Amino acid sequence: QPTAQAYFEHNAQAYLNKQNHLNEVRTKVGQLLAGKTILVTEPVFNNALANDNVTIADQAFSMAVEEGETPTPTAVRAWQRLIDQGKVALVIENKQTTSQTVDAALRYAKKRGVPVVSVTETKPDGLSFAAWQTNQFKAIEKVLK
Repeated sequence: QPTAQAYFEHNAQAYLNKQNHLNEVRTKVGQLLAGKTILVTEPVFNNALANDNVTIADQAFSMAVEEGETPTPTAVRAWQRLIDQGKVALVIENKQTTSQTVDAALRYAKKRGVPVVSVTETKPDGLSFAAWQTNQFKAIEKVLK
């Protein structure tokens, strides 16, 4: 639709402008996470952190949860050991998935002073993609400051 070129260009630029704030917040969080180790209850936010210099530890726990399985006792002990050693800056939980094992792991982290940030794997109604992701990154930023 060549006659609508200006319309499409305007909408494309408006979309990109909405992403600017998200990119700024994401960059800040990436700087705060650089060199840190985190745990996740499920790898739903891992891709959002892929370009940051952050270590996502104990993937056995989160992969079991993602597969709908209970993490093995070995994975649970590894999760707890990392927390007990003071190596974990924060835990990211997928609040759309829960189980007794995940709830216990989150209580374990909180009891030992490790902050837990809740994220979702699906965009809430009424929010744009940029607003949804910005909110999640800001929640991480808040606990890291």
